[in-house]
Parts: sequence; C-alpha cells; structure tokens
Amino acid sequence: MTDVKEKNNPLKELVSSIIEPSLKRIDKLEATLLDKLEGINNQSPKDDLITPDEVCKRLQISRTTLWNYENKGYLVSKGIGARRYYNWNEVVEALQTKNL
Repeated sequence: MTDVKEKNNPLKELVSSIIEPSLKRIDKLEATLLDKLEGINNQSPKDDLITPDEVCKRLQISRTTLWNYENKGYLVSKGIGARRYYNWNEVVEALQTKNL
C-alpha cells in the first residue's frame, strides 16, 4: 500500500503555485512601500505646513484619498483663513502609525 504523503498531492501543488507567487509579490510591495516611506522621511523641511495639493504630490495620492483620510480621522488639517494646510510631521507620523 502506498503512503498518501509520498504521492504528489495536486491540491498542495495548486495551493503552492498560488500562494508562493503571491507572497513574493507582497514582499516586493512591502519593500517598495518602505522605500517610499524612507524617501518621504528624507524630504525637507518637515515642520512646515503644506497645502493639500503638496500632500497629494508627496504621497502620490488623489485629493479624494486625502479627503477620505481626513474624514476617517487619519489626518488633521489646519484652517488658516479659508485655506487648509497639513503639518508634514503629522502626515508622516500618521503614515507610520496607521499604515496608510
């Protein structure tokens, strides 16, 4: 009688063929995100107030995404007159703590 463990298990092969490439893609995404975050941290100056457009440019996100982040409480803008600004330090901190 042949042991089942010795035979090639098609289900195991199928799962491996799907999961292994997915894990490799996740690792690549993680490395890319860490590189981007490192690049964000190296931008200057960090204490300044920046416009929503500048936040979107630095993070490579849309205004809608920025608006969603603020509505969900991830980011807080400051109003000066009729204009809105973000503190860059707070934006970077939110990226690191909230995994945006």
